[in-house]
Amino acid sequence: MQRIWWEEFSRWSREGVAWFAESTSFPGQSCSIEVAGWEEATWYFPYVNKWYRVKGERHYSKAKLDETLFKAMANRGCTSPDLVVDHWTKEREPKRPGLTTIPSFSRLAHEYLKALPLMRRPYVLPGETGILWIHQKDGNRGVWFPYVDGDTPKGVSRRYLLSDTLEFTGGEVSSGYSYEVEGEQLLEAFGVRTPPLKDPRLGGTWSPASYAR
Repeated sequence: MQRIWWEEFSRWSREGVAWFAESTSFPGQSCSIEVAGWEEATWYFPYVNKWYRVKGERHYSKAKLDETLFKAMANRGCTSPDLVVDHWTKEREPKRPGLTTIPSFSRLAHEYLKALPLMRRPYVLPGETGILWIHQKDGNRGVWFPYVDGDTPKGVSRRYLLSDTLEFTGGEVSSGYSYEVEGEQLLEAFGVRTPPLKDPRLGGTWSPASYAR
């Protein structure tokens, strides 16, 4: 039975259609993390999707929900909110299917879609203060997801992803917001150690997947 499934998934994959499994079932990505302390295991976020099912958001503060979604997004993972009811105001709006109890869900979703074409090579910043993604074309352009407030490294210019301006500047950044960055050798500027071998992803090409519902 598994062979039949895998052959079918393989055929769909070649046509550009991806799959993931619900809960922890065969054959793919988990649809819900059901272990204690999951929100601190950010290294695991690319492989799972946290679904706050059965009104699970009520166990977390609004700030924690935003922080966790940002860190999941920074690792190219995702979380699935419970919809319809705001557990803090108790307001129910069944005619608004887009209502979510993660306050910044809409903003972060727009940032993520804007960042996705540049998210090709991920690096954890020293001290786990954020994630830096580098484009596969070279090491001079990417996306920065800071986990803490701070200054832009020397020699790096940044621009908030949803900014109306095309101008890149230096200065301070805020945690929980995504920035497009450019500069000579970004990894070196951010203090990231690199292996001696050439990254095999350099020079590759990639197009974001199209979505259909």
